[in-house]
Amino acid sequence: MRNWMAVLAAAAVLGACAHKPQPEGIELSPAVTLLVENNFNPPAQFSVFIVPQGGGRQVLGTVSTGQTGRFTYRPTNATDRFTFVAQGASGRTMTSPPFTLINVQVARWDMSVNLVQFTEQ
Repeated sequence: MRNWMAVLAAAAVLGACAHKPQPEGIELSPAVTLLVENNFNPPAQFSVFIVPQGGGRQVLGTVSTGQTGRFTYRPTNATDRFTFVAQGASGRTMTSPPFTLINVQVARWDMSVNLVQFTEQ
């Protein structure tokens, strides 16, 4: 019985050593550049948020009329679905179509046509 336990323990140790190590320089949550083009008509300044599927919206910042806001975001789970939300001072709210950040380096939201485009890694 004791020999049997030793064989199982050795197999467990060898099995643990056999898996591939994770390559260096790989981050769980890489940074993604988010661009928000405020070319909305009628012109207005917006506070912009990113909202993961599970909730808990995060403030990105403010984008003035005719400007493009540039923000950095580190998703905790890139497989989540996200939306951009823009809220004007008047209370007007605009929401982007849902998107994912899998292998995305840059996500650009054009508010005038409500389209999110991507540059992949």
